[in-house]
Amino acid sequence: MVKQQVGYYSFSKEKYNTPIEASEYNFIRRIFKGFVINPNKDLNTDNPYEMNININLIYKVNFMVVSATKGYIGRCSFWEVKQALLMGIPVFEIYSIRGIFKYRAVIALKKVSNVNYIKYARLVSKPIPQKIKSITKQQN
Repeated sequence: MVKQQVGYYSFSKEKYNTPIEASEYNFIRRIFKGFVINPNKDLNTDNPYEMNININLIYKVNFMVVSATKGYIGRCSFWEVKQALLMGIPVFEIYSIRGIFKYRAVIALKKVSNVNYIKYARLVSKPIPQKIKSITKQQN
């Protein structure tokens, strides 16, 4: 029996319960194979102001999809992505160009602030290597 791929969607709480979250998650579910955990819907995040870093969950996923806000990721996403990259887990950035979603591979992080937890870091991305495309349903 083949084990189902499990992914994790890392994004700012600013997007929780917004049309942006719904659009991004629908895109992710359409493109990536397996089940993708949405922390807003699948985890206990009752306090919208509490910053949840789901490091222990990262150990259990096969891939991660991260969404920046105006080119930045917050502190929680930074630590989640950093842990995934250290473990060799493929990380993908989703982004939109004129309303059309695309994705690319994240290869590094660039921390830009120690005090602004919303604009904490930037993603360093590149086109997806052929070997990683195997976890997607279709080619980008």
